[in-house]
Amino acid sequence: MPNLFRRLTTGIFSIVMLAIMVVGCSDRDTSKTSLAPLENAELGTLTVLGWADYFPEGLFEQFTDVTGIEVNYVEYETADELKSIVESAPESFDVLLTDDVSTRGLLAIGLFKELETDLLPNIANLDKGSLDQSWDPGNRYTVPFLWGTTLIAYNKALIQNPKQSWSLLWDQETLKGRPVYMIDEVSDILGIASISLGYLPSDASREGLISAVAKLEALSHWDNVKFASYPRIREALIWGECAVGVIYSTDAKLASEENGEIAYFVPEEGAPRWMDNFLISKKCDNSAIAHAFLNYLLSAEIGAQCAEYCGGGSPNRAALALLDGDSLNDSVGLTQVELENRLEFLVDRPLPESLSNRMATVMRESYLNRPLRR
Repeated sequence: MPNLFRRLTTGIFSIVMLAIMVVGCSDRDTSKTSLAPLENAELGTLTVLGWADYFPEGLFEQFTDVTGIEVNYVEYETADELKSIVESAPESFDVLLTDDVSTRGLLAIGLFKELETDLLPNIANLDKGSLDQSWDPGNRYTVPFLWGTTLIAYNKALIQNPKQSWSLLWDQETLKGRPVYMIDEVSDILGIASISLGYLPSDASREGLISAVAKLEALSHWDNVKFASYPRIREALIWGECAVGVIYSTDAKLASEENGEIAYFVPEEGAPRWMDNFLISKKCDNSAIAHAFLNYLLSAEIGAQCAEYCGGGSPNRAALALLDGDSLNDSVGLTQVELENRLEFLVDRPLPESLSNRMATVMRESYLNRPLRR
């Protein structure tokens, strides 16, 4: 189900923003969209490994037009898929885009270069509150790009005025056996189960983990509850295949634009927060073009274009100034303060073997095996 309106408006926005970037550099401070790192760099092709369906159509072609650098964007869909690529072929990419939980684990392996901040003048556009997070104190390795939450999306034609709570997932009286699809990321669903029980999503106590796993086991006993990848859930929402989906806020927004019956909310108990970050691989042979790419994305205009496309919260203050009512908090009907008070970053919580085996059983026995339609 292609969204022709999205493609048309995105294309117009891209052309306007590219014109602003190219023409505007002649009569304003070039640090806003500086491409200075390219002056003495050897151009080539940059391979970027990142989430599927994350960037607006034509964005990388814009970058090539401005800089002469080709971008080879390689998509992955799950943290497990990313882990497999990084472990088996670390030389296969130059730049990585991934979430904070994965970032924490990957930095411990030591596969990434320290940033050369003198090649990133646009890093000054970032809000200080997005920097110096626990997974990378001082931002020696990571550039924050977009943030969001894991929430509940639902079909208004099938579920009318649901209580804005995680309890909806266990409320079979309201669901009436209609399909519920849950994202297949263990850290997210464990965090959600913990929150629904009154624990913090970062709680790593044995009691808390046992309770969270047991609650997910109870959920998986119903035939209408399935686990699936985020692209599969987004597609199911668009096609009216499921009544409720636990999904990333960015994908909920995309689904709601394709299907007007889709609404979404951040549950009142709170929800996991995520931050997607860029890292540069130690295997990258040309740091200058990698930094130029990141600096380009950190410009106000391109940052706004990306945030508008996928509905993520932007840590880029200059980008936010260009957006009109399209921020994440507006889309869920909360003030910025109210939204941030409901969210907390997840941490990687290693499970004891017995609980890990139980979680594997939950995911395996309730996994949605039907492929994407596309």
